[in-house]
Amino acid sequence: MEAAIITSPLKLHPHHILHLHHFLLTFISLLHCLVYLHSSSPVFGSAAAVDSPLSSPPSVPAPAASDPVNITHIIESAGEFQTFVSLLTATGVNRLFLARANRTTTSGITVFAPTDQAFSASNAVSKLSARHKIDLLEFHALSAFYPLSALQQATVPAVPTLATAAAGAGKFTVNLTNVDGAVLVSTPLSRATLISTLYNTVPCSVFAIDQVLLPEELFGLPKAHG
Repeated sequence: MEAAIITSPLKLHPHHILHLHHFLLTFISLLHCLVYLHSSSPVFGSAAAVDSPLSSPPSVPAPAASDPVNITHIIESAGEFQTFVSLLTATGVNRLFLARANRTTTSGITVFAPTDQAFSASNAVSKLSARHKIDLLEFHALSAFYPLSALQQATVPAVPTLATAAAGAGKFTVNLTNVDGAVLVSTPLSRATLISTLYNTVPCSVFAIDQVLLPEELFGLPKAHG
Protein backbone atom coordinates (compact mmCIF):
# COMPACT_ATOMS: atom_id res chain seq x y z
CA MET A 1 0.00 0.00 0.00
CA GLU A 2 2.84 2.42 0.89
CA ALA A 3 4.68 1.72 -2.40
CA ALA A 4 1.55 2.49 -4.36
CA ILE A 5 1.21 5.82 -2.59
CA ILE A 6 4.83 6.79 -3.28
CA THR A 7 4.99 5.73 -6.93
CA SER A 8 1.54 6.89 -7.99
CA PRO A 9 1.73 10.17 -9.93
CA LEU A 10 0.04 13.21 -8.33
CA LYS A 11 -2.97 14.22 -10.38
CA LEU A 12 -4.08 17.85 -10.13
CA HIS A 13 -7.13 19.36 -11.64
CA PRO A 14 -6.32 22.24 -14.06
CA HIS A 15 -8.24 24.59 -11.75
CA HIS A 16 -5.90 23.64 -8.88
CA ILE A 17 -2.84 24.16 -11.07
CA LEU A 18 -4.03 27.69 -11.93
CA HIS A 19 -4.44 28.55 -8.22
CA LEU A 20 -0.99 27.16 -7.46
CA HIS A 21 0.50 29.25 -10.24
CA HIS A 22 -1.07 32.44 -8.82
CA PHE A 23 0.19 31.57 -5.33
CA LEU A 24 3.76 31.10 -6.56
CA LEU A 25 3.70 34.42 -8.42
CA THR A 26 2.39 36.23 -5.30
CA PHE A 27 5.04 34.57 -3.10
CA ILE A 28 7.86 35.56 -5.48
CA SER A 29 6.60 39.17 -5.59
CA LEU A 30 6.52 39.29 -1.79
CA LEU A 31 10.13 38.07 -1.66
CA HIS A 32 11.19 40.82 -4.05
CA CYS A 33 9.50 43.44 -1.84
CA LEU A 34 11.22 42.16 1.28
CA VAL A 35 14.61 42.19 -0.42
CA TYR A 36 14.03 45.77 -1.55
CA LEU A 37 12.99 46.96 1.91
CA HIS A 38 15.96 45.26 3.51
CA SER A 39 18.42 46.93 1.16
CA SER A 40 16.91 50.46 1.13
CA SER A 41 15.45 51.04 4.60
CA PRO A 42 17.72 51.92 7.62
CA VAL A 43 15.10 50.44 9.92
CA PHE A 44 15.04 47.00 8.26
CA GLY A 45 18.75 47.10 7.58
CA SER A 46 19.80 47.66 11.23
CA ALA A 47 19.28 45.14 14.00
CA ALA A 48 19.57 47.90 16.60
CA ALA A 49 16.77 49.85 14.95
CA VAL A 50 14.50 46.81 14.98
CA ASP A 51 15.17 46.19 18.67
CA SER A 52 14.55 49.84 19.60
CA PRO A 53 12.50 51.59 16.89
CA LEU A 54 11.84 54.64 19.11
CA SER A 55 15.44 55.31 20.15
CA SER A 56 16.99 58.69 19.32
CA PRO A 57 19.42 58.95 16.41
CA PRO A 58 23.06 58.51 17.47
CA SER A 59 23.77 62.18 16.79
CA VAL A 60 21.10 63.34 19.25
CA PRO A 61 22.20 63.38 22.92
CA ALA A 62 19.98 61.93 25.64
CA PRO A 63 17.48 64.42 27.10
CA ALA A 64 18.88 66.43 30.01
CA ALA A 65 15.73 65.75 32.03
CA SER A 66 16.76 62.08 32.32
CA ASP A 67 19.80 63.09 34.37
CA PRO A 68 19.51 63.91 38.09
CA VAL A 69 18.87 67.62 38.67
CA ASN A 70 21.34 69.11 41.15
CA ILE A 71 19.79 72.43 42.12
CA THR A 72 22.76 73.49 44.25
CA HIS A 73 25.14 72.96 41.33
CA ILE A 74 22.83 74.82 38.94
CA ILE A 75 22.68 77.85 41.22
CA GLU A 76 26.37 77.77 42.08
CA SER A 77 27.34 77.56 38.42
CA ALA A 78 25.56 80.86 37.76
CA GLY A 79 28.33 82.58 39.74
CA GLU A 80 26.56 85.21 41.87
CA PHE A 81 24.68 83.15 44.45
CA GLN A 82 27.38 82.02 46.86
CA THR A 83 25.52 83.20 49.98
CA PHE A 84 22.35 81.36 49.02
CA VAL A 85 24.28 78.19 48.13
CA SER A 86 26.24 78.31 51.41
CA LEU A 87 23.03 78.63 53.41
CA LEU A 88 21.41 75.74 51.52
CA THR A 89 24.40 73.49 52.19
CA ALA A 90 24.89 74.49 55.84
CA THR A 91 21.24 73.94 56.76
CA GLY A 92 20.70 70.79 54.69
CA VAL A 93 17.82 72.37 52.80
CA ASN A 94 19.68 71.56 49.59
CA ARG A 95 18.77 67.89 50.14
CA LEU A 96 15.07 68.77 50.31
CA PHE A 97 15.34 70.75 47.09
CA LEU A 98 17.25 67.92 45.42
CA ALA A 99 14.64 65.34 46.43
CA ARG A 100 11.71 67.35 45.08
CA ALA A 101 13.52 68.12 41.83
CA ASN A 102 14.06 64.42 41.13
CA ARG A 103 11.02 62.71 42.64
CA THR A 104 8.23 62.11 40.14
CA THR A 105 5.66 61.53 42.89
CA THR A 106 5.67 65.21 43.90
CA SER A 107 4.38 68.30 42.11
CA GLY A 108 7.93 69.48 41.58
CA ILE A 109 9.58 72.65 42.84
CA THR A 110 10.15 76.29 41.87
CA VAL A 111 13.14 78.00 43.49
CA PHE A 112 13.75 81.73 43.77
CA ALA A 113 17.47 82.33 44.34
CA PRO A 114 18.48 85.78 45.67
CA THR A 115 21.77 87.13 44.36
CA ASP A 116 24.75 87.86 46.61
CA GLN A 117 24.00 91.54 46.20
CA ALA A 118 20.47 90.95 47.49
CA PHE A 119 21.83 89.31 50.65
CA SER A 120 24.34 92.13 51.11
CA ALA A 121 21.49 94.64 51.08
CA SER A 122 19.63 92.73 53.81
CA ASN A 123 21.23 92.39 57.25
CA ALA A 124 18.24 90.63 58.83
CA VAL A 125 19.24 87.13 57.69
CA SER A 126 22.35 86.93 59.90
CA LYS A 127 20.20 87.47 63.01
CA LEU A 128 18.04 84.41 62.42
CA SER A 129 18.36 81.20 64.43
CA ALA A 130 19.32 77.96 62.71
CA ARG A 131 15.67 76.85 62.63
CA HIS A 132 14.50 80.16 61.19
CA LYS A 133 17.17 80.06 58.49
CA ILE A 134 15.65 76.78 57.34
CA ASP A 135 12.22 78.43 57.27
CA LEU A 136 13.62 81.33 55.25
CA LEU A 137 15.24 79.06 52.66
CA GLU A 138 12.13 76.91 52.30
CA PHE A 139 10.21 80.16 51.89
CA HIS A 140 12.21 80.73 48.69
CA ALA A 141 10.73 77.63 47.04
CA LEU A 142 7.21 76.97 45.84
CA SER A 143 5.75 73.53 46.46
CA ALA A 144 4.98 73.04 42.76
CA PHE A 145 6.67 73.45 39.39
CA TYR A 146 5.90 76.77 37.67
CA PRO A 147 7.53 77.27 34.27
CA LEU A 148 8.55 80.74 33.23
CA SER A 149 5.60 80.97 30.84
CA ALA A 150 3.17 80.41 33.72
CA LEU A 151 4.83 83.01 35.94
CA GLN A 152 4.72 85.57 33.16
CA GLN A 153 0.92 85.33 33.11
CA ALA A 154 0.34 84.88 36.84
CA THR A 155 -1.47 87.13 39.25
CA VAL A 156 -1.87 84.80 42.20
CA PRO A 157 -1.99 85.81 45.87
CA ALA A 158 -0.98 83.61 48.80
CA VAL A 159 0.93 80.93 46.89
CA PRO A 160 2.17 78.19 49.28
CA THR A 161 5.92 77.67 49.71
CA LEU A 162 7.77 74.68 51.12
CA ALA A 163 7.73 76.44 54.50
CA THR A 164 3.93 76.36 54.44
CA ALA A 165 3.88 72.58 54.96
CA ALA A 166 5.32 72.82 58.48
CA ALA A 167 3.68 76.11 59.49
CA GLY A 168 0.17 75.39 58.25
CA ALA A 169 -2.13 76.65 55.53
CA GLY A 170 -2.00 80.38 54.94
CA LYS A 171 1.46 80.73 56.49
CA PHE A 172 4.70 81.54 54.64
CA THR A 173 2.96 82.39 51.36
CA VAL A 174 4.07 84.73 48.57
CA ASN A 175 2.22 86.78 45.99
CA LEU A 176 2.95 86.33 42.29
CA THR A 177 2.16 89.23 39.97
CA ASN A 178 3.12 90.44 36.53
CA VAL A 179 3.74 94.14 35.96
CA ASP A 180 4.60 95.34 32.46
CA GLY A 181 6.12 91.96 31.60
CA ALA A 182 8.16 91.70 34.79
CA VAL A 183 7.46 88.83 37.20
CA LEU A 184 7.24 90.01 40.82
CA VAL A 185 7.40 87.85 43.94
CA SER A 186 6.27 89.80 46.99
CA THR A 187 5.41 89.70 50.67
CA PRO A 188 4.23 92.52 52.96
CA LEU A 189 7.92 93.14 53.72
CA SER A 190 9.68 92.60 50.39
CA ARG A 191 9.20 92.81 46.66
CA ALA A 192 11.59 90.89 44.41
CA THR A 193 11.81 90.94 40.64
CA LEU A 194 12.65 87.84 38.64
CA ILE A 195 15.80 88.84 36.76
CA SER A 196 16.89 85.62 35.00
CA THR A 197 16.13 81.96 34.47
CA LEU A 198 18.72 79.45 35.73
CA TYR A 199 16.76 76.27 34.99
CA ASN A 200 13.30 75.66 33.55
CA THR A 201 12.53 71.98 32.86
CA VAL A 202 9.80 69.78 34.36
CA PRO A 203 9.60 69.21 37.29
CA CYS A 204 12.04 71.90 38.44
CA SER A 205 12.54 75.59 37.73
CA VAL A 206 15.11 77.96 39.26
CA PHE A 207 14.94 81.74 38.90
CA ALA A 208 17.22 84.52 40.09
CA ILE A 209 15.64 87.37 42.07
CA ASP A 210 17.05 90.74 43.10
CA GLN A 211 15.85 90.75 46.73
CA VAL A 212 15.68 88.36 49.66
CA LEU A 213 12.07 87.39 50.35
CA LEU A 214 11.18 88.31 53.93
CA PRO A 215 8.22 86.45 55.46
CA GLU A 216 6.17 88.30 58.03
CA GLU A 217 6.15 85.13 60.16
CA LEU A 218 9.88 85.70 60.82
CA PHE A 219 10.28 89.45 60.61
CA GLY A 220 6.87 90.75 61.72
CA LEU A 221 4.43 93.01 59.94
CA PRO A 222 5.64 96.42 58.80
CA LYS A 223 4.99 99.13 61.33
CA ALA A 224 2.08 101.40 60.57
CA HIS A 225 2.95 105.06 60.07
CA GLY A 226 0.80 107.49 62.02
